[in-house]
Amino acid sequence: MIEIRDMSKQFGSTTIFHNCNLTFEKHSLIGCIGPNGVGKTTFLSLLSGIFKATTGEIRVFDQTINSTADAVGKVSFFLDEKILSQELTGKQHLEALPNLNPELVKEYVAYFSFSDALKKKVKKYSLGMRQLLLLIMTLSLDTDILLLDEVLNGLDPKNRKLTIRLLNKLKGNKLIFFSSHQLIDVTELSDKILIFTHQKIVEYSKEEISIEYLEQHVFNIGEAI
Repeated sequence: MIEIRDMSKQFGSTTIFHNCNLTFEKHSLIGCIGPNGVGKTTFLSLLSGIFKATTGEIRVFDQTINSTADAVGKVSFFLDEKILSQELTGKQHLEALPNLNPELVKEYVAYFSFSDALKKKVKKYSLGMRQLLLLIMTLSLDTDILLLDEVLNGLDPKNRKLTIRLLNKLKGNKLIFFSSHQLIDVTELSDKILIFTHQKIVEYSKEEISIEYLEQHVFNIGEAI
């Protein structure tokens, strides 16, 4: 479904990734983890076509991804709240976004009990409400690949549980990437884990990684902290 061949990404003189090779298939929930600034969001942006690889190739369903146009209908990217308009209601956002599946919109609005919130302007939303609106928008595009950057951030315990349950259900017929700084989220939810470090992306199964390993070898959390 996704094949990454000798992919490198540079911004000016700064190398983010160097000669990465990875393959991903459907029916997986893949956690992305690493310290700030190592490239997690950049990686998801490459998969979505927002960024283009400097060298090498990213192929999704046998098509090279060089722009967002190449990814339309294949990939949905959960973007941050900066894309939301403060003066529009949640309902207006859903109406303005093309290619949404209306039946899925209804399903997810009901699932998260979000119908009342749709009547309000975004400027009155909490962080958790903004996250839910973005999630409903992303999922309602109904693509086979979901890119969810910090999707659990700001959610209250109820909606966090609902989101986790939904992701575990959706991975039955989709490929889902999600990033988080919460180590327990990554180790408990992921089928596979991608660790971002030193211009590389290293893949592990969940059985190979523990919270203790991540603390010591990825985040360098010492006993004094």
